Amino acid sequence: MSRREDYAAQVSLVVLRYTLLRLAVFAAVLALLYAAGARGILLAVLTVVVSLALSYLLLARQRDAVAAVVAERVARSHEPRRPGVDEAVEDAEDDARRAAQEESAPNASPRPSSRP
Repeated sequence: MSRREDYAAQVSLVVLRYTLLRLAVFAAVLALLYAAGARGILLAVLTVVVSLALSYLLLARQRDAVAAVVAERVARSHEPRRPGVDEAVEDAEDDARRAAQEESAPNASPRPSSRP
């Protein structure tokens, strides 16, 4: 596995773990409030508010891990790109095309002459 694929897998696992834990907290709060007798819109609103608060308190470590991974990824995306093999190949192809065009019309001027 390449370094890039390994990094992508790490990002996916960290984000997936945090998401699943948030869903588990939501489901647990929903079940508890339903068992306590909350129904309808009250159940939905209370579930969202309580699960957000509990997730904020209980999942701080996982949230920090996700934030660190995202920050690292953003930093990597803003790094200047180093010329790679693909860019070198494209440059060589462009140079070859230009050379071929110049050879096919060596005396062609860029502007037509206005003299007869």
